[in-house]
Amino acid sequence: MVGATVLGVFLQGLPPDRRVAMARVASLIRRAARGVRESKRFGLVFYELNGGPLFGLESREKSLTLYIAEKSVIEPFVPTLKGIDAEHSLIEFTDLNRLPLPDIEKIVRASVVARRERQAAPSQSEILAMWGVKEEEAAVAPPVVRISMRTAEDEQAEAAAKAEAERLAAENKKILRPTRPEKSLVQKRAAAAAGKPKSTKAKAVSDEKSAAKPAVARRTTRRTKASEASAA
Repeated sequence: MVGATVLGVFLQGLPPDRRVAMARVASLIRRAARGVRESKRFGLVFYELNGGPLFGLESREKSLTLYIAEKSVIEPFVPTLKGIDAEHSLIEFTDLNRLPLPDIEKIVRASVVARRERQAAPSQSEILAMWGVKEEEAAVAPPVVRISMRTAEDEQAEAAAKAEAERLAAENKKILRPTRPEKSLVQKRAAAAAGKPKSTKAKAVSDEKSAAKPAVARRTTRRTKASEASAA
């Protein structure tokens, strides 16, 4: 079994409502039909068992279609299950919010039993004809090969542009290199006060005080000598 990868890629291109409904039916098939091989062929998701298709899932514009290879399995459900096309052995679900999952599981399990009881599985051409699907539309899609249309000049110009962008990015990185954080206003004022010379008035007062000190000292000395002379 290829696994959920095949379906996962297919589901990406679907609207949300069909994506959820298809994922539920596909999960039920993988769980109830052990050993099936999942593959994608254009608009259909195939489930093969014993060398031939057993189920097919198709997302249409307003519905989800389940193709069933074992035609005899759906006959008991024709009177009760809505959307059955017995001629083409398919069930079309138009209400994606109310899928009859219990009935689908019964059909899946009965199909597995019927396929394993067969001596040989029907060919793919026979099953596709019954489903009304053209074989060329169900063929495996060819691999997509992307061819580069760029010339050597385009590649050189692209390399030069890349180098120039790297150079500019390096220059911008240098310019935008983080700097030291700015000092606060208090720090700026303290630094300015520490480095600023004293004003003229303050200097004059300081000089006046310095000049006054020797005069005071001289007066003190004269008083001391006068006191000593008086005492003698």
